[in-house]
Order: sequence, then structure tokens, then C-alpha cells
Amino acid sequence: MDTAKKNFKTLKAYSAHQASEFAHEKRLSLLNRDDQDAIMLLGRAINSPLRLELLRMLNDHPMSLTEIANAFNIHVSSAAVHIGILSDAELLSTDYATVRKGSTRYFCYNDTREITIKLREIFGDKRDQQTPVVYNINVGDYVDGKFSDLSCGFASETTHFVSNVSNDMFMPERHAAQILWTYDGYVTYAVPNGFIKTGNVDSVELKLEICAEAFGYNETYKSDISFFINDKRLCVYTSPGDFGARYGKFTPDWWYKESTKYGLLVSIAVTDKGVFLNGELVNKNITINDLNLSNGNRILLRIEVEENAKHKGGFNLFGEKFGDYDIPIVFTAYMKNNRR
Repeated sequence: MDTAKKNFKTLKAYSAHQASEFAHEKRLSLLNRDDQDAIMLLGRAINSPLRLELLRMLNDHPMSLTEIANAFNIHVSSAAVHIGILSDAELLSTDYATVRKGSTRYFCYNDTREITIKLREIFGDKRDQQTPVVYNINVGDYVDGKFSDLSCGFASETTHFVSNVSNDMFMPERHAAQILWTYDGYVTYAVPNGFIKTGNVDSVELKLEICAEAFGYNETYKSDISFFINDKRLCVYTSPGDFGARYGKFTPDWWYKESTKYGLLVSIAVTDKGVFLNGELVNKNITINDLNLSNGNRILLRIEVEENAKHKGGFNLFGEKFGDYDIPIVFTAYMKNNRR
């Protein structure tokens, strides 16, 4: 078999596994004017039966420009126009197969598995006029936790401190952690609640980067992760996998190739309407008044894989210097406007 065919077989294998190996979500919002161009390019890209069929074909295997032209019985120049439109919308990526006198470019999917466009804010429509109280929580600043000896540990952006010894998870070095993982159990954080004295809370939101925890990594290893505020069970988020087939945007180069490298951004909000997971109402039975935010001198935030979880797959938590998003765990309380 010549080199070009070998490389083409490699590209086919790459493309076939791409949805699971490099899958991640892309979120656009009509409310964010910075997303407007991306939304328009996406709309143009999918506004063509030919381009939609081409995307289906590329889901099976990569294709060269000549192969695309032949498949649709169009000129190569016309095929190039369609490829350009799909590329502008960031729906395609390219790779090259070496041939005897050079190389051939092949087109395949990029690493986006799912694209969502938010047309309007489902909760907190008046947040722009509200006063936010924001607490940034370092991944290692937990006040309680239960960790698994099967797989647990943490690392900073420069040092891997501990693995698979649950008793060591409370060593002082944990405060420098930028990634934390456990195969089961929970971790609890706390924020002060003195801000409640300044007014009434309209809604609260917890935002973080998270994924499942498998041995090494497994892109399709699901985990049911529960979220609690002051022991009130808000919702369960099912992480679609433990992601490690590529390095996260902020994951340091020294980090182990066989390990977890990034997660997905997840938002849990509680309003007077209920609990919202990534903007969708998932629990009407718990509202902001049920959280008892003024009790005691702090608010407890718990992340847990429960014993009876259907997908008991642990979790990884990421700080601003690890993974795909440069944020820590962020807790935000939106205060109601003062009325005269």
C-alpha cells in the first residue's frame, strides 16, 4: 500500500472517531453581540441542501476537494466555494495526506459536536439592571469532601501533588489546585452570606468547568453529578464524558497525555421560578426562597456523585489555569433593585 493510501486510511479512522474523541459544545447567544457574525455565518452555511449533505458525508470520512466535486457532479471551483462557506462558519477542519510529489488536502469535521443558539434569556431577564455579588472560588478551597482511593487527586498549574490517597486531599497544598478529581464522593465549598443584609436576593448562579472522571480519560464515560446549595438538592447534570483526547486551551504542556485535560462549562441558577441548568428549567420544586441563604454565616455549595446515581462516573473540576475556560468556580448572587 502506498503512502498516500496509508495516510488516507489514517484520516478515515481519525474522522470516524472524531465525534467521540474531540467532541465539545459551541454555544452562541443572540443576546451577545459578539456572537452575531458567527450566527450569521452559521445560518449561511447550513442554508443549502448540498452543504448539509456534504456535512453528512464528511461525518463518515474525510474527502478531498476533487472527491467532493465528483460526488456532487460540480466543478472544483464550485466545490471550493461551498468548502469556503463551511470553513467560514468553523464547521470544517483540514488535514493533509502525503503523496509522491507533495500532499493532498482533505476536509473533515472540526471538533464541535453540538452547536446551540440562545435566542432569549430564560431566567433573570432583568439581571443587567441588578447588582451582582460575585465570589470566585479556587478549586482547592473546599471546606469538606469525601474522596475515592480508586481515583482522586489534585494538581496546580506547575505540580502534581497527590493521587489516589483520599486522606491526603486535605493537605495545605490543595489551595493551589487548578484541577481536582475523584471517582466518587463529594466536595463542598463555602461563601459568606453577609451580602444578604444589603437587600433581597433575586437569584443565584453557580458556574464552573466540569467533566466525568474515568481512569485516564474516556470521551464517552458518563457521570451523573448532583448540585446542592445548603443541602437542598438542585439538579443532576449528566456529563457526557471525561475529556482528554486533546489539550485544553489553558492546560499546561507538562500535564500527562493519558489524563483528563478539559471539561464543559456548566451553569446552575436558582430563581423564584425554579432551578435552571444551562438556561433550561429543570426543577420547579426548589426556588430561591427554599435555599435559606440567610441562615448561619455562610452558604454551602456541594458537588456530588450520589451512591444511587445511574451513571456513577465521578468528576473533574477545573480552575482558571486548567481546561478550556479561564475561570475558577464562580458563585454569583443577583440582588433585587431597591424600591422606594
